[in-house]
Amino acid sequence: MLRSASRTAILLAALGLLGVAWGDPQLLRTGNYRFVLFIWITQALFWLAYLLVVTPLFLILARGGRRKEGHGGRRKEGDDTLAALLVGFAGLALVLGASVYYLHNNLGFFAPHLLPIKIAACVVAVAAAILPFRALGAWVPSLHRRRILITLAGVAVSAGFWVTMALLSWPSRVELGVESLNLSTQPRNRILLLGLDGADWLMIDPLIKAGGLPSFARLREHGVTAPMETVSSFSPVDWTSIATGMAPVRHSVQYFSEMYWPDLDMTAQRLNLSFLEPLYSRVFQKIPVSSTTRTSKAIWEILSAFDRASLVIDWWATFPAEPQRGVMISNYAMPWDEISPARIARLVDASHRVYPEEIWPEVLAVMQDAVKDGLVVSAGEGVPLESKVTNTRFWDARDQIGINLFDRFDAPGLAFRALYLQGIDTTSHNLSEAVFGPNMDLKREPSARPEVVAEKQAMVKAVYEKMDLLIGRLMGRMTEGELLVVVSDHGWRYDGTSHWRLPDAIFALYGSGVREGVSPGRVHIYDVMPTLLYYLGLPLSREMPGKAIEAAFTPEAVALLPKVFVPSYGPRVRPLRVSDPEIDGDYKKKLKPLGYVQ
Repeated sequence: MLRSASRTAILLAALGLLGVAWGDPQLLRTGNYRFVLFIWITQALFWLAYLLVVTPLFLILARGGRRKEGHGGRRKEGDDTLAALLVGFAGLALVLGASVYYLHNNLGFFAPHLLPIKIAACVVAVAAAILPFRALGAWVPSLHRRRILITLAGVAVSAGFWVTMALLSWPSRVELGVESLNLSTQPRNRILLLGLDGADWLMIDPLIKAGGLPSFARLREHGVTAPMETVSSFSPVDWTSIATGMAPVRHSVQYFSEMYWPDLDMTAQRLNLSFLEPLYSRVFQKIPVSSTTRTSKAIWEILSAFDRASLVIDWWATFPAEPQRGVMISNYAMPWDEISPARIARLVDASHRVYPEEIWPEVLAVMQDAVKDGLVVSAGEGVPLESKVTNTRFWDARDQIGINLFDRFDAPGLAFRALYLQGIDTTSHNLSEAVFGPNMDLKREPSARPEVVAEKQAMVKAVYEKMDLLIGRLMGRMTEGELLVVVSDHGWRYDGTSHWRLPDAIFALYGSGVREGVSPGRVHIYDVMPTLLYYLGLPLSREMPGKAIEAAFTPEAVALLPKVFVPSYGPRVRPLRVSDPEIDGDYKKKLKPLGYVQ
């Protein structure tokens, strides 16, 4: 039995590793062989333990409690080998299928309430394997004679895995051939990307119909607007997909936090099909996602390669601030826990918060000006839900600082500007939790008093009106060759489910070359990045799953924007993780009131 289970474990461990390679080649491209070896050992041990424990039970069940004997009173080893294979492959199918559910719904973290489901699924898988076991009983002697092939197959697959890993880990040098693209004939357009977390047309359109939100109405009437399919309920995932044009499996940002092992400089988050993720989550240190998590190039990195400058403010997962052509004010530049004169005064260290670091005194001056009248607001942790107004005031203040920073650093020479604002999302969280209860995917009737419901609805309406005023101001200062892009990461349902069921986000284009009052139909979040590159006259990567929305532009504009393609912009060289305990602690305080961490 031990030899049979061991041989099968060799084969299945190798197959499991190939599953990791297929699920996320970016893991292999890092060349971190120590980490891959760690994963190989843990998976091999798992399979060995699984087979040694489950196979004897399986044999007892399959034989109906009888002990089968071969010649000389010995058990047929081929019988055991077949049993180990069937149980092993049944388990392999089970755990790979279950891991998809784990990672897409529970992000790989241990979920005790799913244990009964897992146990039941395991019992069903083993029971289902009993049928072919009995049906193939006549084949057992042949399998016994060729059992050495099982071990050889496992060794061959293992060798193939390491060869594959070496090939995928080989540095990928993509020559963009910028000179041969003749981009000098392309118009030097400019883009302003405004990210409104949680914005939803189903909230906007009724307000427009009631005579409000004139700037959103202008987007509807004189721009291109559409609902946008999203990929995740979690903001860092969606905003990184917008900035890279890549799926989470490629850009590696999959949650608000990641599991990190400093000695290996690798995150377990990238093991997208690893059924041992719940175990890793208990071993690895949990830290917030950062710009070092990302394994795909963002638009500001691509623009820098073409010698075009960008301004990026408060975008998700941009700390530590990345060197680029232009200005980067990361999502850690402003405090996450409190906006007050005393808190701003403690921000003395510019390390990694902004790039270039020489602009830090100006950034600090903008924040100090915002609190010069003594404003003191906190993220609202521990405040009763019905009276949690400090939470909304905090995000209002933080968004206003972001807008002021944008006004301070915006300049005509910038090809791309990106501003992220969180007020709609956090105010909607405030309403949902106060009116419906804890943050979860469950439709419910309001549980709060009517006056509380009315107060929270007024707060949500107010934040939409503030965003509308901002959009109107941005429209008023647009020039020829400029495009305003307004997007959200997901919508919002005010029925207790909030954003857990992936309600459509918003998508809007307004400016030079844009058709008026039309909709291309439902677009995808992956289409944003190709559309940005297309309007800027830059090559589109064939690796990106989305497409440029040509139907959004006039024939005259399309004639000036011929499509140019490159095979890839290449993998991103991931820098070492920079940790800041104070900032990480502030960040976690922010996530607690929103229900994302305990």
